Amino acid sequence: MTDDPRTIKRPSLIRRAILPPAVITLVMIVLFVTYYTSWEVANRSLHWFLTDLVGMAYGFLIIFSVIFVYPCMYFMGAGSQERVVGALIIPLMWMAKEVIRQCAFFTFGESLFYLFMPIHFNILTISIGLTGTCELICRSIDRLRPGRPQVKIITPLPVIAIAIMLAVLVFTLYDGGARYFFLFGDIYQLLFR
Repeated sequence: MTDDPRTIKRPSLIRRAILPPAVITLVMIVLFVTYYTSWEVANRSLHWFLTDLVGMAYGFLIIFSVIFVYPCMYFMGAGSQERVVGALIIPLMWMAKEVIRQCAFFTFGESLFYLFMPIHFNILTISIGLTGTCELICRSIDRLRPGRPQVKIITPLPVIAIAIMLAVLVFTLYDGGARYFFLFGDIYQLLFR
């Protein structure tokens, strides 16, 4: 057996690109169901423990799922497009759930606009920035492996993803987020009132 990259067999699509996000999606669904069914627990202490603990884990997973999925996919041989799509699937699913939830009260257009609320917009932005961060870290680790010194660590797309994340976070959180929130409200009024 040789270490020539042309002769190394690439893992199947299911193993390299579908399984990592599917496992995290399953965990997310379990946390979601546990969180919402824990509201029916009669014991108040257990109820608050479950909602707080599971709610924090659920929120953490939505925001930081990229740091679990992206490296798994990278080291399983997924292509760059597969990695980005797989890593962003969790926050995008959560955002889709939020749009569906908002459609019960608002029009579809208003529900889509709701995604520009600071929390939603920043979760997507953080996820995009984390894909770039994970790419740089994975390349750094990959370069340390024997026979891989040719791996370039810094390339434009990961750096752009990180720069976008930082720019949007500064824009939305500047002045305690008040300016962005009022801008959001003004644009909402302009579009939907």
